Amino acid sequence: MTTLHRSLTTGLILATGFLASASADTITVCLDGTCDFTDPAAAAAVAVSGDVIEIAAGTYLMEEPATLYAQEVSIRGEVDAQGEPATIFDGQNKNQVFAALHISEETELENLVFTNGRAEYGGAMHCHNFDATLRNCVWRDNHAFFNGGAIFLNGDSNPTFIDCKMINNRAAHPAWENQGAGGAIWVSTGSVTLRDCVVSGNSAEAHTGAIFSSEEDALVLIRSRVCNNDAPDAQIAEYINVINLGGCVTDDCDSCETSDPADFNRDGVVNGQDLALILAFWGTPNSNLDLNVDGIVNGADLTLLLAEWD
Repeated sequence: MTTLHRSLTTGLILATGFLASASADTITVCLDGTCDFTDPAAAAAVAVSGDVIEIAAGTYLMEEPATLYAQEVSIRGEVDAQGEPATIFDGQNKNQVFAALHISEETELENLVFTNGRAEYGGAMHCHNFDATLRNCVWRDNHAFFNGGAIFLNGDSNPTFIDCKMINNRAAHPAWENQGAGGAIWVSTGSVTLRDCVVSGNSAEAHTGAIFSSEEDALVLIRSRVCNNDAPDAQIAEYINVINLGGCVTDDCDSCETSDPADFNRDGVVNGQDLALILAFWGTPNSNLDLNVDGIVNGADLTLLLAEWD
């Protein structure tokens, strides 16, 4: 399918409201001109639900954000020899690099670096009603003037981050004092799950160096490290309900050690003592024992515990 044909088809679908009728496609992006597009934002603009956007390694200088609106797509970058993401969205210290609205859990972003983003809210990324899964992604050196140095989430967003890093992002206004919260992430309604992630070296001028929420929404830490983030008060807003499954939150990264989430008593092994805790709270909503985070301690959690038995 040619790019022109695809663009015309997408426009007709959007005009008539029959998104479901579009067939899935793979859209390619690379810098050398041999792919469908050279600009990730242009590729995202024509994608429809079910599509996969494959973006080759390289640094893409973003003149505008790559934006998704109610599209269930997968965006996949490439990795280097060490498995680190090698597809880089660079905001050139003047633009936000990604935006998304009304995105379900069917959407996935993988192997991407978001850097040098700059915006009032969410230096790299501003998302509304965003439930996507993000794997092996990095946010570094992004700057928000107000909230969410790297990522700004609102509209009941519930994303899951897996094997991701948020490093050296900043929330601070260049001219006004005491502005800026959530050096890495700012979230209003919803929850954020961090699995095997690192949130470090971020800062905020006003408060909350790492993760801030305007409400008491849950933050789920699964073997994730939140450390060495700088602000006048806390790493994480103190009133946020943190479900800590083997994660750590400390000022010093050297002392921030993660553990198996099934090791409930943190004694270094998963054994009968942890089993006893599950049985004692069976059928309850005890968040620190709810390994699959479905709201109740039950057989699903027992299965996960037995899989990690020492």
